[in-house]
Amino acid sequence: MSPFRLHRRALLRGAFGAALGLPLLEAMLDASPALAQTTAAARRFVVLFGGFSLGADGDPMHNDLVPTTTGKNYALRTATQPFAAYGAQSLISIVSGLRMPETGAGAVRFNWHGGQQSPLLSGVSSTSQSDAQNARIGGPTSDQLVADAFVAQGVKTPFASLQLKVQAKMYSPGPSQGDIISQRAGANGALQPLSPIVSPRQVFDKLFFGATAPSAQTVAAQAALRRERAARRSVLDFCAVDRANLLGRVGQADAQRLGAYFEQCRALEKQLDALDAMSAAAPTCTTPAQPAADPPLGADSNVSLNNGATYSDDSGSSNEDLRAKVMVDLLVAAFQCDLTRVASVTVTQNQSFLNMFKLTGQRSDVHALSHYISGPPSTTAMAKAQGWHYGHFARLVSLLRDAKDATGASLLASSALAFVNEGGHGPADFGGAAGGAHSSENMVALIAGGAGGLRQGEHVPAPGKHPAQVLLTLMQAVGVSRPGLGELTGALPGLFT
Repeated sequence: MSPFRLHRRALLRGAFGAALGLPLLEAMLDASPALAQTTAAARRFVVLFGGFSLGADGDPMHNDLVPTTTGKNYALRTATQPFAAYGAQSLISIVSGLRMPETGAGAVRFNWHGGQQSPLLSGVSSTSQSDAQNARIGGPTSDQLVADAFVAQGVKTPFASLQLKVQAKMYSPGPSQGDIISQRAGANGALQPLSPIVSPRQVFDKLFFGATAPSAQTVAAQAALRRERAARRSVLDFCAVDRANLLGRVGQADAQRLGAYFEQCRALEKQLDALDAMSAAAPTCTTPAQPAADPPLGADSNVSLNNGATYSDDSGSSNEDLRAKVMVDLLVAAFQCDLTRVASVTVTQNQSFLNMFKLTGQRSDVHALSHYISGPPSTTAMAKAQGWHYGHFARLVSLLRDAKDATGASLLASSALAFVNEGGHGPADFGGAAGGAHSSENMVALIAGGAGGLRQGEHVPAPGKHPAQVLLTLMQAVGVSRPGLGELTGALPGLFT
């Protein structure tokens, strides 16, 4: 009997009565159709946004965020210190050196606040010189392109995507520069801005009112996986029982090959045991506890745009720290229950007037930290406010790491997340002024997740690349293959291992 024939499905099935043939045993665990479909379906995509620049006017330091070394084990700086509290440094990569031009593809052409929204999120240059229209996005955003692609691929979840917002109000008079970071193209091509939900209770009701079980697709995938495991285990048991009989029928060379084969069987059995244990320990989808009533909305600060007033009370805030925590918890629960696989989160909106006093102890709003605080504006002070934003990102990443999907795998392993923000820092301020915060140079994006082999826990310089190219790369990581995003083409292969 030749080695080739011993490994054919018909021989083992006919001679020994095995329910399944060898090809199923030889396949890697993640190569089975049921498990492959489950893994592909588990891909998730999240974009978070913060309404801040990285540096302050007049400070020669561009940021207090980007590491001085590249690769893994980068040193934490002021803005990234919160990573340590959640064990997230090894999970979050920092993509530095990004830039949005003032001309050409994906340009910031008019004004500043809001003018960067379109190129940053859709790759389409800003087009309006009107403050009222400046924050309009010129094309579909990355999250909505992913949501539409998932639907086209047959993914069925109760919600194609979620849009969430933490900053409860603008808190200042004057034209709002926008809190919308998601926009889709309708069937007729018309653009449809998607307003975020700011109330945690409304998010809970939307997701979980009457929802106590995973989607039908997840239930079917779990059942298919159980059947697959049972079938594989029966074949492994057969191999163990009949090993001696089979070895007695072959020659020495074939016996050596079969010995190696049975070692593979034993290794596979151990993997199955480990997977069974993980699945047994993995929490099932349950409706989370209903959040308490939303924190009350704070009073407007009555700070006129750019007057640099300091804060001494709770005006200009609505317990955004609690709001952020609840929103993150709800998002993780929505992913774990397979209610959606795409989300966007406006942590703070453009030109954010959120009072940082209760959050970081700074008597200033986010916007004023880069321009108008008493004394010279400080990039390190700006980084402290950034750290509050990034702390909630790190918490989200750590919770996704610990949450399990239907196979017992970490949700983070098959997800792609990005945190992008309004601007960078000089040397030239937008419009030509000497170095300042109204600059789309020296920008940064934080990314996390293992989808598609994304780099995790590394500093990855990408000098001169557009931040929208980072989003395009993450789209490809979750299986959405597109040549470009808006006016921009070319993903960044350096973000993959």
